Amino acid sequence: ATGEVNGVKVAVIKNIMDMASDELKAQTNTLMEQLRAKGAIVEEVIMNEDLLKAALAVYFVISNCEATANHSNLDGIRFGVQHGENSYEDIMTKSRTAGFSTLIRKRFVIGSFGLADENQERLLRKAQKVRRLIVEEMHRVLGEFDAIVAPASLHGAPLLDATSDQLSLEYLIFSII
Repeated sequence: ATGEVNGVKVAVIKNIMDMASDELKAQTNTLMEQLRAKGAIVEEVIMNEDLLKAALAVYFVISNCEATANHSNLDGIRFGVQHGENSYEDIMTKSRTAGFSTLIRKRFVIGSFGLADENQERLLRKAQKVRRLIVEEMHRVLGEFDAIVAPASLHGAPLLDATSDQLSLEYLIFSII
């Protein structure tokens, strides 16, 4: 990697940029002008709006289910922090709640719901199918480009002292893309 951008084709996802704050749009436009000045070919592209809107819900279902499954072995006996409780139920409860914020505990509840046998097909499997459509759409839209530009959030990064409960879910939308 030489750092040269001359001739590099850059895609800017227009319908994501349209949702961004004015400040973020201005910063991105400045960056795109700098890239153009160095010879990059910058073009706006549009993703399928329905798939773009579905990205957050798809991410939320899949990530919560995966997090819950990945942490299911935190029983406080073989894995996880042990808390010297007396009953097996108390050990499990403490091991799966201590040290996790309210937001993370909520995500585990949502993940458990999605992983329940009666819900897997209509929630988790459906989200996985839609994720596949989103990936295919990204390949279609970006097949002729070398790079993609889209904000990681619509309003800039959250403040360091913001609690996880204060953060908007929109910060999650682009994780799936």
